[in-house]
Amino acid sequence: MTRFSKVAILTICTALTPLTPAMADAETTAVMEELFEVMWATAGVAEVGNKDDANRLTRWSDVVISDAAEGAPTINLPWIEVSKNLFGGYTVTMAPQIDITGKLPEETGEFSGTIRHSGFEVDVKGTAMARTFEWTFGSVDVDIKMGDIADMTMTLRDGNAQTELAKGVMTGAFDYPAFDINYKINIEGQNTDTQMSLSGMKGTYRYPVLKGNDLNSWQAIWSAGADFYVDYVADGMTAKMAAASPMGPVNVETSGGAMAGRMAARDGTMSSAGTLETLVYNVSAAGMPPMKVTIDKTESLMAFPLDNVDNAKPAQLKMALNGLELDPAIWAMFDPQGLLPQDKANLEIDLSGDVKWAQKIADFDPKTMATRLPVQFENVKVTALNLNALGATVTTTGAFDINSAKFPPTASGTADVSIQGANTLMDNLTKAGLLPAQNAMMAKGMMGVFFKQGGEGLDHFVSQILIAPDGSISANGFPLK
Repeated sequence: MTRFSKVAILTICTALTPLTPAMADAETTAVMEELFEVMWATAGVAEVGNKDDANRLTRWSDVVISDAAEGAPTINLPWIEVSKNLFGGYTVTMAPQIDITGKLPEETGEFSGTIRHSGFEVDVKGTAMARTFEWTFGSVDVDIKMGDIADMTMTLRDGNAQTELAKGVMTGAFDYPAFDINYKINIEGQNTDTQMSLSGMKGTYRYPVLKGNDLNSWQAIWSAGADFYVDYVADGMTAKMAAASPMGPVNVETSGGAMAGRMAARDGTMSSAGTLETLVYNVSAAGMPPMKVTIDKTESLMAFPLDNVDNAKPAQLKMALNGLELDPAIWAMFDPQGLLPQDKANLEIDLSGDVKWAQKIADFDPKTMATRLPVQFENVKVTALNLNALGATVTTTGAFDINSAKFPPTASGTADVSIQGANTLMDNLTKAGLLPAQNAMMAKGMMGVFFKQGGEGLDHFVSQILIAPDGSISANGFPLK
């Protein structure tokens, strides 16, 4: 990740959690200094045009936060103020607009943005590096323009949060009743316009306060001492996407029900998990009737180690699509007679393995991917690779060792495959005119060679696929390669 990307992401996150980080010391000036050390130290050096320190008030004006790194954005803050409350604690306010400028990587254009807010206020209590924060805002609007490539806006309404800082670690909770994201992308004249809204988003978080060059060290970020998490739930989401294609405009409307998830890093491993209820896609495209696809529930889990170049660590990928259902209009397009089972489909994927990086992420050159992969798997275990659709069921398990000493890597091991309902499916496809009879006969003949009869009826077939260390492949004992 480039320095520009890190700073850009930090800046956006700053806008979404306004001034949540620590402000410490007994006087307003010390609180201000701690605020800048914690909040913007990773973004570079802060130059303050004017410092006004009164008895119960500190106001810094014409603040410019910049970084010497090429292309890094510059943050322009007109003013920020820390006032001491009569009955203890502090209140932080700031200019209603912050401007951001910079250059995109590889001279692809200019980067510019604004952060606007209203009704913003932070109440600060506690002592140095042991603070509590209660903040509210009426609105926060982030506008980002990346040359001629992309425009993005983010809007939050009526948000509030509580944060505690102690021993360099921040913990807290947030509540965003309304969160909207809109972005436009232009790639070689092809435009995509997307609008997304989240409602009732709440969560908790924990993350360390990193300073200086810590953001340049992935190991520092993902080490055991720098573990973090964000847990979230939301009542629902909606999205609209309009895209141009060679065939004409394509429009996709999406809605989803309750969702929950976690993003975390611990012991050098990054992980994410999430669930989403009742996902609905409505698609319309030129020359085609409207189509609707519904998924009852989606689940996902991913865990992957970062920057481990010496010893392999476990990685995992799990995904599930439960209850995928096509609208009758879609079925009518290719099966007007209703010959195929229209039961809901299900997909399950459960993969794991041991993996290490070929080199530190900070040293990785994308140009080397043609001859060397950035990560090296030592083994892969297939716990589940299952599909249930059109009246047929396929289940797969297996385990493979990976040889990464040469490029591309090679695998050796076995996979056990079970298919139920294959012959019935091919018969139905033939009746529906979707599979020529001669092709069905050929497929059934190949099934008889590479599979053997299973133990759950005449339409059940099983096979073991073997990949030998020398690269040869066989199925049910018959060579494939």
